[in-house]
Amino acid sequence: MQRCLRWISNGLIFGGIAILAVTAGLYGFSQYEQAQAAQRVDAMFSRLPTATPVARTVSPTAQPREAAAAQGNLSVGQPSFVPWSQRGDHPAVATALPPTSTPLSILPALRIAAASIHLDAPVLESPIVNGEWQVPKFAAGHLQGTDDPLQGGNVVLAGHVESISSGNVFGQIDQLHRGDLIHLYTKARVVTYRVSKVETVANNDMQVVGPTGKEQLTLITCSGAWLPLQHDYNERTVVIADRVS
Repeated sequence: MQRCLRWISNGLIFGGIAILAVTAGLYGFSQYEQAQAAQRVDAMFSRLPTATPVARTVSPTAQPREAAAAQGNLSVGQPSFVPWSQRGDHPAVATALPPTSTPLSILPALRIAAASIHLDAPVLESPIVNGEWQVPKFAAGHLQGTDDPLQGGNVVLAGHVESISSGNVFGQIDQLHRGDLIHLYTKARVVTYRVSKVETVANNDMQVVGPTGKEQLTLITCSGAWLPLQHDYNERTVVIADRVS
């Protein structure tokens, strides 16, 4: 009897050690992946020009989408968080500037922030590889082929909901409500969007990433049940926000 209890005790001890080792390994792997993602973000910012983009005018021969983007209005909402440019740990990203009628160069989003859900994350390009968008780790991904801010169309960002190796940048976007503000930071300006809809769609619903007749911001993340055979969730949480003019 004592031998049996000893074996059980030893088994529990070794089982506990194994659980601790696996937990520590997962935590270390997560920290490594997060550090790698931070290095990619820093490398991206180090390649950005430090000079303020020069304003340009639109020639009469410009493409319709380019002309509409250059003539678009900007929102100048004041975010309630500390901008990266004041943190000292990232190269300067422009904060809100006074309104101007001067056309601006079209620039990609570098950062997304929504104070209502404490969202503040870098934005990286999400390229298409083998027919699928590759969502970056620990960052929001701007889906290749969708519009940039001020281009007058659908600006689509995707992010992971919950992953040890990839983070949970969009883990709380389902808690956004109609009227909440979302800010996209570019090198020149802060563009503000107001949430108009939060919905759940099937994981193969491509309409949410399609072109729109007006400028809007679309946020997408996984939701619903996990499908082991597909290695995917069966639904997507989608947030639609209209640009504030």
